[in-house]
Amino acid sequence: MTSLLNEQLFAILAAGNGFHSSCQDKINQLEQKITQLNTEFNALGTELAPVIVDETQVLTELETARQTTSQLLLDTGSKLLLEFKQQLAALRSHVEERLDQFLDELSVASAIRSLGAYQDLDSGIRQMVGSAFGTLDESLDQAQQLLEQIIAEIQAFDIASVTLDSLAQLNSLLQQAFDQLTPYISMVKGAIAQELAALSQMYLDFKQFSNAVSAQLMIQDASLLVWIEKIATAELKTVLANILKQA
Repeated sequence: MTSLLNEQLFAILAAGNGFHSSCQDKINQLEQKITQLNTEFNALGTELAPVIVDETQVLTELETARQTTSQLLLDTGSKLLLEFKQQLAALRSHVEERLDQFLDELSVASAIRSLGAYQDLDSGIRQMVGSAFGTLDESLDQAQQLLEQIIAEIQAFDIASVTLDSLAQLNSLLQQAFDQLTPYISMVKGAIAQELAALSQMYLDFKQFSNAVSAQLMIQDASLLVWIEKIATAELKTVLANILKQA
């Protein structure tokens, strides 16, 4: 029974089916909304763009306003959505990597719990792999709600009865929405950077922890101690001498 269980466990983990994060689902949903909104931007932006025959053409006030809104949709809006989609792709890769390496990272975090900074394992795990455990889910939900609101406003815009006022209202709405969306993009980028920094620090601390344990064991062998003491600093020699006295 034990052998069968181990083989099943190996098969599940080898196939990448061992872990799943709700963040992955949130990303998929957001990407669908981004694609939908970008389609709406392209459709409305194209319809609003005035027909320009040649460079000498003088646009009317309404045509100029239509051109401004069109550019806001096709240029500013589409670029912002592309940036958000790129950050979500980076987040997906980050979360997938965290899930793939989770057991390794958990074992390292557990191994160095004797160090003061890692005694609170729950806090440490959230700092290093929190995105995989849903720490960003609420913010991603809010971003999706914002995208849905923009989609609804775009679909409700009456392209058949365009006026200067209706364009001004749409421009104001779009700019406000873009200003609200930008912090979510920064939030995703920042979260990835913070978790990677915490993981990097953990592995650095683990390396030093391993070195300290190895040194403590090796000095028990006189033939190894000789070589260690040849290049050890005075501070290290004092610590090693104290360890040997306590042995």
